[in-house]
Amino acid sequence: MQIFYNFVLCLNFHFLQSDKFNLESDSFVYFDTSVLPNDVVIKRGSRNSRYLKPKVEGNGTLMASLSYHRGDPEIVEVLKVCQEVIVCNKVSIHIREKNLSFETISLPWAPQIHQELKLTAMGGCAKGLKDYSWFSSNQLVVSVSTSGIIRANYPGRAVVKVCSIFDITNSAEVVVDVSIPLSMVMMSYFPVETIVGAHLLAAVTLNAPNGNYYHKCNSFNSSVSWSVLKGQGCFKVANTTDLLPFEFPMNAELSDTIYHPCAWTYVDTSCPAQAMLHAVFSSEKHSLDHQLKEQIILHASTPIATYTPLFVKQVSSGNQFGGYWVDLVKAHQIGAHDSYLENLGELYLVLGTSIDINLFGGPERWDEGVEFIDTVKIYGEENHFLSEEIIIKHASEKDGNLYTVLCQAIGNYKLVFSRGNLIGKGHPQKAVENLELTLLCSLPSFITLISIEHANTLDAIQSSNHDVRGPGNVHNSFISVANGQTIRVSAVGIHNSGRPFANSSSMYLDWDLTGCDHLSHWDENANVANSVTSWERFLSLHNESGMCIVRATVAGFSHSNVFISEKERLFFESKVSNLTDALKLQLISSLAIIPESVVLVPEAKVNMSVTGGTCFLEAVVNDTSIVEILHHPGTTPCSWLSLGSRGVGSALLTIYDNGLSPSPAVTAKASTKAKKSQISCQGLVI
Repeated sequence: MQIFYNFVLCLNFHFLQSDKFNLESDSFVYFDTSVLPNDVVIKRGSRNSRYLKPKVEGNGTLMASLSYHRGDPEIVEVLKVCQEVIVCNKVSIHIREKNLSFETISLPWAPQIHQELKLTAMGGCAKGLKDYSWFSSNQLVVSVSTSGIIRANYPGRAVVKVCSIFDITNSAEVVVDVSIPLSMVMMSYFPVETIVGAHLLAAVTLNAPNGNYYHKCNSFNSSVSWSVLKGQGCFKVANTTDLLPFEFPMNAELSDTIYHPCAWTYVDTSCPAQAMLHAVFSSEKHSLDHQLKEQIILHASTPIATYTPLFVKQVSSGNQFGGYWVDLVKAHQIGAHDSYLENLGELYLVLGTSIDINLFGGPERWDEGVEFIDTVKIYGEENHFLSEEIIIKHASEKDGNLYTVLCQAIGNYKLVFSRGNLIGKGHPQKAVENLELTLLCSLPSFITLISIEHANTLDAIQSSNHDVRGPGNVHNSFISVANGQTIRVSAVGIHNSGRPFANSSSMYLDWDLTGCDHLSHWDENANVANSVTSWERFLSLHNESGMCIVRATVAGFSHSNVFISEKERLFFESKVSNLTDALKLQLISSLAIIPESVVLVPEAKVNMSVTGGTCFLEAVVNDTSIVEILHHPGTTPCSWLSLGSRGVGSALLTIYDNGLSPSPAVTAKASTKAKKSQISCQGLVI
């Protein structure tokens, strides 16, 4: 006997009133038995009926026993009967072996495209696929395989039925509608903009004539063509034949929604741009298809975009403000593909100073219907949101967003920039880029001096930092410099981590010269014309040789700084009162070659004197087929060199002094003639 789960069976047993009836089972885990209510007993006319209610699927045994007397009242005879009971779940039809069942299933059809869908049967005490039988009411419209795969053969309607082979009455059926798609739309679950180098996933689905989506339509994938309009070559559509089968990312919100992709593609991105992604499905008219009166052409499109990562650059230089030098021309150039790799990660500012930064990259505004965010938040050391310690002034520029960051309180801060588009019409996924910039507002732990260099480059600052200092914080090594010129001397504030500050100009310096009375003096005209702070000075060197010491000392905070109170000023000045640094300058006379011009006969030699400069000399001739250097000035002794003639013609001799920075150079002309002639000496120094 087979019964269905969630189905109640009434069993009726007939015997005499004096007989004793008992119903037993060893399988009550599968079903329960119960006595009928009195009203049912009276109605049915039998008090020995029982309800049998299945609980779970399985096999069990039901045993009924009847005790009675026949003749002798002391002799009891027992009559027993056993019945196997099989509890089976009701057969049901599902899609993709998930708990998704439908009364009607929709499938698309087009000439030469026959969509298939796997149906799964459950229940009926089946052990596998062979325990079900499948049927279609119209094989011309929908055919079904023995494993439950239905195939759309032609537009129309059919009923697909499945039953258990153990009980043909235990069955289920579903209506299948096959139709020609009416329209194609882009699926709205995928991002439409992404970062450069990533790819965009795009998919389309089809609408049935009744406006519903199809339960499956992936057979149309190879018949849909994709293209990108505009985009400046920044987008490339992947070859659909190379794509793996698409698995739609079902999530909790979509678990009860049938919204399947019919065609899909990946779009690779290589540079920031905006474009339009276009999908087209077309099917030729078939002469035998009377329902297909014209060619099927369906279109779908969506705007797409790609953007560079969010990055920030410093766009003001601290070269004259006790900070490091920034190439402002390069800082404003963002045309290079890898310009965002120069992102500024940390920024060091002395209390009371400011710096300009520019924010580049990130998503551009989508349209008026999508909310665009462009914000910056400031957090303190314990991740508390702040608004007063750091002031940020914002101004939009053509190629980015300009911010002026002003440090008003000592501490470590985190600036979080956010830029992008939220979810809105035509923009189904949020695209927001975030960037963190660490800001350290502090006081210098020491300062370092730089001379000769035209700019406070990071290499020059690092080199000066690594110099060994002696008593009075004077650099042990000296810097050789040619006399008779004006040189730049500057100072840079250094954080206790060893990193230079971007701006130290809220503090002012005192400058001193030691042992320089006859060697140099401050060029006040150049200082007034070129220096805007006390962190940069210009020193005029006399035509003398000797050692000169240049010193800079932090004297305090500028009184024009309105962000520091008088009490804070006195406290902070006590912290930096001993910050000083000194350089030794070795002034050297200018390099010269005597004579400046010589004339040689073949196979002749000539000695030339080298005066001034250092002994770190390098001599070269531009044509070794005319003359050659027999004795280099860089060897001992370094006060002369020797030339020898090799051919007829003229050559240029150049001597570089590598002991000075920048390296000066002097030149002399050497000529050879076929006949012996006098050597002419002009003695000019270049």
